[in-house]
Amino acid sequence: MEAPLAIALGKIDSLDILTTGNRFEHHPILVDIYKMTGPSAYRRPPIEMSYHYLNCGFRFAASSGSDKMALNPPIGSARTYVKTMGALSYDSWIEGIRKGRTFISNGPLLDFGVNGAEAGATLALAPGKAALRVHARAISQEPHDALEILVYGKVVRTVKPATRTGEALFDGTVEVPMAAGSPRVRMARACCRLAPPGG
Repeated sequence: MEAPLAIALGKIDSLDILTTGNRFEHHPILVDIYKMTGPSAYRRPPIEMSYHYLNCGFRFAASSGSDKMALNPPIGSARTYVKTMGALSYDSWIEGIRKGRTFISNGPLLDFGVNGAEAGATLALAPGKAALRVHARAISQEPHDALEILVYGKVVRTVKPATRTGEALFDGTVEVPMAAGSPRVRMARACCRLAPPGG
């Protein structure tokens, strides 16, 4: 229950939302260990809770880790990718997370941008209907079902890969109604019906 308060106070740089390998799984082992009952935050997968935080206008990077507490998932199945500026170092990696230049994955590699801005950027948009140019690409050696474009946690576009292990690409315009003071949150995700073997 500390996460909402820590996020609101700006005390964290990233939120781990892909520990179990399946972004929608409310892992039964974790439910038993942590007694995940009661408040809504305990009953929802971390990625679903992250949409609520983002929709409130809070900024944080997505992060991930295998958090080994049981036989599954295997170590390294959930990963955080960070775009660093300049030479790769611990400091540049941490700064990339603080700036939100991350994506998380248990398989597909993702590329995402809006109006030419990369992940982690903030766009200033006037109230009204905004036509945003979205570029998103997912590619994987493992099967994946779709590339999805989300606005405020809701899927607004879906692209199927040419083959189960091929590339899925969306390069087009998404119209979004913008209310004054509303958070400007856009996301992309690649998904599969099942987590990778052992994940």
